[in-house]
Amino acid sequence: MPGRPKAALPSPRRLRASGAASGAAGTAVGAAVGSSSLGSAAISPGEAAGTALATVRKRFIRRALRGGRGLLAGLGLGALLAGASGAAVAVSADSAAALERFRQQVRELLAPKATKGVFAGRDGWLFLRSEIQGAAGLGPWPVPNESSGKPPDAPLDAERTDALLAVEDFADQLRRRELPLLVVRIPPKFEIYADYLLADADPVALDLGREQRLWLAELERRGIAVLDLGPTFQTERRRSPEPLYAAQDTHWSPWAAELAAREIAARLVRRGVPRGPGLALTVERSTRDDCGDLWGKLKAPRPPCVPLALYSQRPKVFGASGAGVETVARTSPILLLGDSSSVVYHDAHRAGLVDHLASAMGQPIDLLAVTAGGANGTREALARRENGLAGKKTVVWVISGRLLYEYPAWERIPVSPEAVPAPPGG
Repeated sequence: MPGRPKAALPSPRRLRASGAASGAAGTAVGAAVGSSSLGSAAISPGEAAGTALATVRKRFIRRALRGGRGLLAGLGLGALLAGASGAAVAVSADSAAALERFRQQVRELLAPKATKGVFAGRDGWLFLRSEIQGAAGLGPWPVPNESSGKPPDAPLDAERTDALLAVEDFADQLRRRELPLLVVRIPPKFEIYADYLLADADPVALDLGREQRLWLAELERRGIAVLDLGPTFQTERRRSPEPLYAAQDTHWSPWAAELAAREIAARLVRRGVPRGPGLALTVERSTRDDCGDLWGKLKAPRPPCVPLALYSQRPKVFGASGAGVETVARTSPILLLGDSSSVVYHDAHRAGLVDHLASAMGQPIDLLAVTAGGANGTREALARRENGLAGKKTVVWVISGRLLYEYPAWERIPVSPEAVPAPPGG
């Protein structure tokens, strides 16, 4: 990149990434950062070792967050974060060319249909425009500097830092109450199933979640625990034909919610959150025709609805001894925050994330999820909730990656008036 100082980052062919193995997710080449955590991203210049690796990693993340995708584009694909086995991936000119071909396909797909919000793929699958644009780096978040007429090293656009600062502010409020926070990212549907819309798109090779993982890496660098479900979902897609998303809806499937609950529970237990005594629940599988929210946006004639498998947490014993088995309780020490993805399938089917998390943790969970609340709705609801954090021991905030693409204005919202004041100068 012209004008780069001599002490700049190593060349693309020398960039490598490694991650710590966790769980059974395995390695997703160029797409994973660890199966149940973000892992530890290290960029090795080859001639450095030991503590120098951590120094280079921090420098890369800081520059990536300041310069945005322009820096990444200048390095080919940038640093691909590693898989669970710690496999290293070298960035090549071929991969950069493949990404640019993919972006051009997306431009051609979207250009003649400027107002169309839903796109039909194979087998009746539907995809949201904002997810397609975002995964391809065509806006609104993140926007490559070079495509907006800005130099690659221009400061990071405000809309790309708002989410980071809002999450950090929320974590600081919890920290003053000595409440740990776990931020969980749900990958957008198109990130996992891009080939269902563009047949020759390889979601793993293209590494469509790399920008959001850089965002998570910066949260982790600031001391916030994160869990990226992207690598787990990529691995599960290769392992099983069970769909991870509803074909005609923006939301994940009940199977993905159950898978996510296991990952979250495992992480909580490793962080010292005790399991409860257990709930008398069993999983009951059923199917329904799913005419989802994307299907409803289509004009007639619409395609047939695609069946969706439900995995419901039902009481093992019905009647007086089993009727009172609940998965949600305000008194729970575990608070689950989220958007519509955290509540979908719960009310009617007991097949939502909170139901599966309650089963995995052996105790009910306190749920606060806001549908159509955008980037700020859940924290605003928590701020209005009387004694909203009383009795809580840990907070899990599940964020749909789609929100990062759709909502640039993440605000800092005071949610904890009971928090211990920050020390002077802190």
